[in-house]
Amino acid sequence: MSKLLSRISCVVFSFGPRRRLRLVVILSLLLAPLLGDGAAAQQQPVFEATIELVQLQVRVENEEGQFVSGLGREDFQLWVNDEPRDVSLVYEVNLGDRAEAVPVPETSSERNTVTDLPPAGWRQFLLFFDFSFTSPRGVIAAQEAAAAFVSDIVHPDDLLSVVSYDHVAGLRLLCPFTLDRAQVEDAIAELGLSKATRITDPIGYDFRVLYEMVAGGEEGTAGDLNIADNLSTIYQQAMRSDFERYIGTTVDYVSELGELGKMMQAARGRKHLVFFSQGFDDKVLAGHDLNQLVGDSVAWQNNRLDLVDPASRFGSAELRSSLDDALEELRRADAVIHAIDTSGLGSGSAGLSGGAPFSGYAIGRHRGLQGLTYFSDGTSGTLTFNTNDLIGALADLEERTRAFYVVAYTREPDDPPVVDLRVEMTVPGAEVVSAPSRLAPPPDSEQMTPAQRQMQLAEYITKGVEQGEMTFSLEAIPFAGERGVARLAVVLEIPWAQLEVLADARTDDRTELEILGYVLDRDGKMLDFFSGGVGLNLEKLRSSAISGLPFRYYNLLWATPGDYNVRVLVRESKLGRMSTYTTECLVPDFTAGELPVSGPVFIDTAHPGMVLRGIKPASPPEHKAGGPVAYPFVLGEQELTPRVAPVISPGDSLPVLLVAHHLGRQPATGQVQATVSAEAVNAMGVSRNLGDIAIIEAHTDSSADKTSLLISVQVPEDLQRGFYELRVTINDALTGARAAQTAAFSVIGD
Repeated sequence: MSKLLSRISCVVFSFGPRRRLRLVVILSLLLAPLLGDGAAAQQQPVFEATIELVQLQVRVENEEGQFVSGLGREDFQLWVNDEPRDVSLVYEVNLGDRAEAVPVPETSSERNTVTDLPPAGWRQFLLFFDFSFTSPRGVIAAQEAAAAFVSDIVHPDDLLSVVSYDHVAGLRLLCPFTLDRAQVEDAIAELGLSKATRITDPIGYDFRVLYEMVAGGEEGTAGDLNIADNLSTIYQQAMRSDFERYIGTTVDYVSELGELGKMMQAARGRKHLVFFSQGFDDKVLAGHDLNQLVGDSVAWQNNRLDLVDPASRFGSAELRSSLDDALEELRRADAVIHAIDTSGLGSGSAGLSGGAPFSGYAIGRHRGLQGLTYFSDGTSGTLTFNTNDLIGALADLEERTRAFYVVAYTREPDDPPVVDLRVEMTVPGAEVVSAPSRLAPPPDSEQMTPAQRQMQLAEYITKGVEQGEMTFSLEAIPFAGERGVARLAVVLEIPWAQLEVLADARTDDRTELEILGYVLDRDGKMLDFFSGGVGLNLEKLRSSAISGLPFRYYNLLWATPGDYNVRVLVRESKLGRMSTYTTECLVPDFTAGELPVSGPVFIDTAHPGMVLRGIKPASPPEHKAGGPVAYPFVLGEQELTPRVAPVISPGDSLPVLLVAHHLGRQPATGQVQATVSAEAVNAMGVSRNLGDIAIIEAHTDSSADKTSLLISVQVPEDLQRGFYELRVTINDALTGARAAQTAAFSVIGD
């Protein structure tokens, strides 16, 4: 029954900071025509659908520096732009033993545990590798520490991202935020310098070809590129410049950090930026130290102005200005820099090694501390230096950040885009030690840069955020594939009325849709993806035979036997409106001798061919070439058109496709002997037997040991309107095996 409700939810509600609140409102509106006036009157909306909660991560400690647990709304005070603001909701998140979030609706005594975190409740680590201002030895030490951090220290529910910077390639997002540890480990191992042949999706995730891995195919490699040698080249190019050029390089570097801050504003929640660097030379920021100033004075007194460098004497005002701008963008994104000096024990500070010359002087090992301090202090972060134990420093960081609260307040219509925040405690002895002081919400979609859009899409896919700015329904059906890799057929359906809404909002009678789909295991590992796009001209479609019909889209994912989440995101390109939905899918082992069944799949016999295919077997995308890509909705040689969660009237018949494997066969005739039954199960779990089932057509494929059935299920005239699951059961009369599968539909009436 939970599967039915989850399928219904993809059509009727949107997620976000107020996911459970909006469910009540929209369900009440959609159930009205199904349940009648009396039942609809009992559905009382609790909140308006336009409520927007701004979520803040706040850590509270006692006088001994220990996290204070068990706090509620009444224990927090919040100011927005120096004006008091009511705290709407508080979640406690503690990753010490397990990932949990505790909502506190009113007081600390009214708690219950929920299993899904709000978008801002995730802990997020961005691993930043600085190539230009870190020696090759320092980068490799950081690489080893980061690998240990990912494999041994972070919590399984932590989101991780990897970014690198060098003065030639600039800022590179090597891996967006993800739960997929394999993605992160590969990014750390290669650092963008050596890359095996892979497929990259539009968001920036890398995929190994699943069919080749399972089937024993060879994965391409990039050869024996030496990362240390590559790093050394980058480092020397950065160091071997005169002072003025060095300032320019540093300003560019800082500006890129500002761009990173802007990009991260598109994703919610605190971002812990683990900053592996040895820092740029202190002189470009602060100018000469006392001894150097004395030397300048002596040179002036001796009329040796050629020995005095005004640019390096006082530091660069341009750099200081760029630093302030970058830190402002990072603060707005709720990004905290935890600077980790990679120069090692005995350096005295985050310094550069190697003695690469500037104009008339060399960089010493004791330089770079001021810049790293500026980064960490400016974002309320931490600074670690003068140590070889980078892994220990990362373990300390994990421990300091594992417990916090998500404090939410209601955004008011007149709130400015960027707000100043202050959070205080009413509990004696409790103190806020970490909270955003300045915050900008994610920009509107039409104002996002490509990098921000990429970051936003990664958040929605990784966190499983269900956004409902458009209505669509979704089904993912496993079918047999080849050599242990199954086909996951994904079909989504968008109502015609929704297309009209989008076309009206665009004012050009068109809509352009981006469609992304992923299959992830329960640990967040991504096995496969698809991406597609379609443009629809509604002016032309209105005069065609498909006017008023829903838009259907089909694409294909691969998966091995197991339990998965299929996550699909649909975005209107021009408007930026977006909807996402995640459905659970159990992929059986089609090679086993049990009774794996694909379906039931509702078939549209009145409009054959009315589905846009995002994948064509004759010309599949690169990462699907050579594997199982055949169109799955077939009966013999006849291709069928699937439909999703149909809405029907009492008395209608439902054509349904069912594909069963390994049915028993009569030894003499080779015929299968099986019976099919069906029942409708309502939202309360009450079932109604559907006795009138007719087999329209059957086809047996002996080579694949499968039997495909197209059956017709008659809906009783007296079946009450509402949401239902169609449960179809197939019984093998020869072996006694039995299997049941379900699909959602709804019944309407006058």
